[in-house]
Amino acid sequence: MVDLVYSDGLKALQQRMGTLFNNVKFSDTVFTVKNQKFYALSQLVAVASGKLDSVISEHFAHCDDKEITLYDVKCQESFSIVLQYMYGLDINFSQMKMSVLCEVINLAENYQLTMFSKDLKNYLSKIDTFELDSLTVLLNTARKYNLNDLYERLKVFAFEHAAEFVKHESIVSLQYEVLRDLVKSNWFCAPEIDILMGV
Repeated sequence: MVDLVYSDGLKALQQRMGTLFNNVKFSDTVFTVKNQKFYALSQLVAVASGKLDSVISEHFAHCDDKEITLYDVKCQESFSIVLQYMYGLDINFSQMKMSVLCEVINLAENYQLTMFSKDLKNYLSKIDTFELDSLTVLLNTARKYNLNDLYERLKVFAFEHAAEFVKHESIVSLQYEVLRDLVKSNWFCAPEIDILMGV
């Protein structure tokens, strides 16, 4: 008899998980991010993330309610994407804003989602077209996670657009180490007064 591995069950499972995702009827925990509520199954989240398992266990041990406010998340969309990963749903990295993608990496690291974090950083490291609006967050992320090839490409872009970059509102969020790397280079050409005003 020919061996046959039936795999359609995985597709059906993913469809069911899509139904369960952020569904108040099939949840026992509520995560609140910036006043937006996300409904989840605590066991599923706990299995995916040891960090969130600890958060959930600590909350349930000391509080009567099932609502957990997450103060370390800046963007609701970022946490939604993390939950989608935990539920095994498809995620299109290319459709994310760069700021969201970078925060998802931070959350994946913080929540100990090792494989997800690795895949996100691998995708990010291959990006080779940049915009000023996302330059700061990309530089900070590339520096933080030692994405060295990406960091070097970003620095070249920053050098080429130095005059505009120092006037961009996001530059105040640039990490000190990144700013030092840029300013000490002879290639970072911008009026000194603009650099001082920008940071």
